[in-house]
Amino acid sequence: MGNLSAVMYNVLIFFRWGGVIVITIGCMGVFIGEAVKSRLSPVKIIVVGSSGVLAVMVFWSLPNLANIGRSDSTIIVPDQPIGSYR
Repeated sequence: MGNLSAVMYNVLIFFRWGGVIVITIGCMGVFIGEAVKSRLSPVKIIVVGSSGVLAVMVFWSLPNLANIGRSDSTIIVPDQPIGSYR
């Protein structure tokens, strides 16, 4: 892996974990806010918890989906120009 690839990979991992941490803090804030207002019902706990898990899963898999789409697009539009490099 080249130096630029290693840097980009490390930045991707940093943003992924940063996003997961921010989403977790947001879910905990919602839990605490709901607990201050009234008693938490089991339905609210399940809804907030499952939406937090879903948000983390989407946040974690979105870069992979974008990379798969980018790599598949080279089948339709090749990376190399018509002809060849000289």
